[in-house]
Amino acid sequence: MKLIAPFLLLPFFGAFAQPATDIYLFKIDLEEGILSESVNITNRQQGYDNQPHFSPDGKRLYFTREVGGQTDIYFYDLEDKKVRNFAETAESEYSPTVMPSGDAISVIQVEKDSTQRLWSLPMDGDAPKLLLEDVKPVGYHAWADENMVGMFVLGAPNTFQVADMSTGQSKIVTTSIGRSIHSKDGLIYFLHKENGDQPNTWWIKTYNPQNEELKQVIRPLNDTEDYCSTRSGQLLMGDGENLYIEKNGEWNLFSKVEIGGISGFNRIAISPDETLIAVVVSY
Repeated sequence: MKLIAPFLLLPFFGAFAQPATDIYLFKIDLEEGILSESVNITNRQQGYDNQPHFSPDGKRLYFTREVGGQTDIYFYDLEDKKVRNFAETAESEYSPTVMPSGDAISVIQVEKDSTQRLWSLPMDGDAPKLLLEDVKPVGYHAWADENMVGMFVLGAPNTFQVADMSTGQSKIVTTSIGRSIHSKDGLIYFLHKENGDQPNTWWIKTYNPQNEELKQVIRPLNDTEDYCSTRSGQLLMGDGENLYIEKNGEWNLFSKVEIGGISGFNRIAISPDETLIAVVVSY
């Protein structure tokens, strides 16, 4: 099975081994600017556990796990503190995201011919369902609402596309974007690499599918791509060692991320109640 190499700038096709990663949970206090009590919830060290996504009710942390060259969707139960498999399929899945309806998880599935498209995995265990037949290869995605989904689509150049599920049609909003796509209050956040590999020209922007308005939010930290949003709309972003928070259009140091002798983290996700933050570390 050909897999996506998630630490490259693009979702790259190729038979490469996934890097060893684990997911750590921290308690976070946004008011006081404190991170505390880190716990390695995957704790495999030689395995691949990545792409954390909290459920809207805050009871689960979904993620992608590779076992024996196959990736499936797992979750960490935040109440009993155990890791469980969510779904096993014949294909590999990435980027688990609870859909706005709450009855399924949307994923990027790598099909038998290596096509990458957007699928859903129902919560009740029913068969996976293809969501968008003609949009491919999809790398990452985020839902603005039940009908509108924003996607990173690999191409020459790669594009930011938004699809209307009621029609199945998608359109290109812009080109040259990064891998991090998020949503909040009907807006889709994305990283626009306006001049390719020159980070000082990058912007985190929002797109409103209702009126097609694009807005600049803030320039990312150096050449960093991964960020997440708080309830109030503030952004959190790391530089591999420190966590920063966006205030009034500027990055402010939030806390140093200290994990027992391990340095370097990338993807981050914050829980709905803003008491926990998940970070992905590599070995």
